[in-house]
Amino acid sequence: LVNEEVGSLVWQGVELSIPEDLSELFGTTLPTVVYLEIPNGESFAEALHIKGIPYVVFWKNAFSQYAACHFRQAFFSVVQSSCTHTWDAFHLAHASFELYCVQNSQVLPNDSNDADSDMGPHLLGDCLKINVDPPEMGEEEDEDDEESSGNLPSIQIHDDEVNLRFLICGAPSTV
Repeated sequence: LVNEEVGSLVWQGVELSIPEDLSELFGTTLPTVVYLEIPNGESFAEALHIKGIPYVVFWKNAFSQYAACHFRQAFFSVVQSSCTHTWDAFHLAHASFELYCVQNSQVLPNDSNDADSDMGPHLLGDCLKINVDPPEMGEEEDEDDEESSGNLPSIQIHDDEVNLRFLICGAPSTV
């Protein structure tokens, strides 16, 4: 392909031109995540999601090999290095993609003039749902609900064995 553009989907020498062709490749055992590195892959992603694959990562538009490689490497690095959920892994990789590819105008092939807010990879699937119950308040604080609602107990960690890792995202000039 010209200008480092990513082409269509080919399986065993046959170009899969319609979403149904791709969804027929999967038997009864379905993966949890499929990553489609093809341009204009939304209809393919929807077909796979309807078939029962919970998460499908896809590209809506044309994109460069550089952009695809950067996102793929970031996504797989997060998945392999931690016990993170697909939703979180995608968003961490997408943040890296935004910082390095979008800000440096490295998303589209060299001959493309599309400037679209939908550039980059997308995730089809339900967001991670985490239910956290608020901490219980002491008996003396329950008497006046208006005053106690803003006085939740603070969390303190006093342990030398606690290790925390942080990911700080932001504009390079402010981080």
